Amino acid sequence: MRILLLSAAPCVNDARPRFAAAQLADLGHDVILVCRAAPGEPERENLSGARLIRVDFDALAPVFAARAVRWPTRLLAAYIAFLRRISDLIGWRGAARLLALTWEFFALAGAADAVVQREWQGRFDMAHGSGLAALPGAGRLATAYGARLVYDSIELECGRNARYFPPFKWLRLRLERWWIRRCHGCAAVSADIARQLARDYGVRRPMTIHNVGPRMVGAPGLRRAFAAGGDAPIAVYVGAAASDRGLEASIAGAGATPGLRLAIVGPLTEQLEDRYGRLIDAAGIRDRLYVGAARPPAEAAAFISDGDIALAMAAPSCASYVFALPNKLFYAVQAGLPILVGRTRALREAVANYGIGEAVDERDTAAVSAAMRRLAERKHEPSYARARAVFLTEHGAAAMAGAWARLYAHAAAARETLSGREIV
Repeated sequence: MRILLLSAAPCVNDARPRFAAAQLADLGHDVILVCRAAPGEPERENLSGARLIRVDFDALAPVFAARAVRWPTRLLAAYIAFLRRISDLIGWRGAARLLALTWEFFALAGAADAVVQREWQGRFDMAHGSGLAALPGAGRLATAYGARLVYDSIELECGRNARYFPPFKWLRLRLERWWIRRCHGCAAVSADIARQLARDYGVRRPMTIHNVGPRMVGAPGLRRAFAAGGDAPIAVYVGAAASDRGLEASIAGAGATPGLRLAIVGPLTEQLEDRYGRLIDAAGIRDRLYVGAARPPAEAAAFISDGDIALAMAAPSCASYVFALPNKLFYAVQAGLPILVGRTRALREAVANYGIGEAVDERDTAAVSAAMRRLAERKHEPSYARARAVFLTEHGAAAMAGAWARLYAHAAAARETLSGREIV
């Protein structure tokens, strides 16, 4: 099949669309991943045979030229582009940001339409929206070209850790409801999110496909990153330097654990000092801290594999965090690191069911420190090796590739949409 996968992100550190494209290509499909252009990033990449193509989202001309965008939508897009320009000129940053997010719902279809015409002469079988921002564009392309529609929800939109202007939040949820009910297949990153989507929108339950890459490549790099310390244990946090994702607990716990080094690897690390500088100083870990930029998703697990503990102590501050099974979990198990998680339900259940780490109350620094000391000794224990092997058998790359194959086979053969509407 020809599969057009859309993402509104630049897909540099965005593991989900890159992993999905590579796994679908490994299954023998002809895959193009269209995503946002980013400064310094190549226009094209090869992802295990899938073609990644970055395009400019800001131009209005492709929206007007696109077969997938009808005239009423073109005029609305032009109006939004005008308001966005005015907001930029007069310095209304909040309005400009809101309009930029709204613009994504229109721009991606136009940019991707041009790619479809150039690469496939307008013929493809599946449109795959990775995240809500890409779903309307994928839906418009599927409708215009007679293709099937697949949605990868990535996270729970109605429970995100984000504050939106109320009418914009209503628009986002309305768009998700409209398009998910017209999909032929849907994936979610955890069983809890799949159940919630089915309840919220009255659709058949999406298939759970965890965020696991097709293969681990690269080499260990954490111990080389530290200038000193020898064999002292290393705890690693992989992810953005953003609030409520467990970084606060990780810093405090490392400060209460003498001899433990902390590595922070991920996007937004350039903002770490502004956001967490005082906490780092209070914990007294400046000489035991490594901060590094995000690794390519396919290399992240290998890079951290010479560490000792993985940290994923997100706070249950929103439903999306409570229900999510994030990249951190799968990077940790692939790398062979026991994982320390907080109070979020899905992660606690995964750790308890498979014995691949420990769960603590991330607000209790003493408990976090004690768990860090215990887990630092566990990496080489036979019991952890057995638990890891069971987890990877059930949730490793081969299992996820099989899940994508089943989802696409079902979507191709479906006689009705997820809402039960018969396909004519």
